[in-house]
Amino acid sequence: RVGVRALPYAPASLVVADTVRVVERDNACRNAKRLVLPEGLEAIGPHCFCSRILEGPVSIPARVRSIGEGSFEYSSARERSCTYRPISCSRAF
Repeated sequence: RVGVRALPYAPASLVVADTVRVVERDNACRNAKRLVLPEGLEAIGPHCFCSRILEGPVSIPARVRSIGEGSFEYSSARERSCTYRPISCSRAF
């Protein structure tokens, strides 16, 4: 678990550990230009990874069942190969 506001800033390359199942709210991860999410991730809280300009694709793992409001808002990837899939958004975190 990545706790609430645990990562307001992050290194340029952020690889979330394989053991993480939940990223709680308000982890903006400023400075991150590369983001790798683990296959076991199940939930991303509100307002995470927002306002990022990422250098490459970000794959949302198949096990993710909810992405909180405002997560990835105003973010973009310089490559056009981001992997997105329909999932339900949830405010319950």
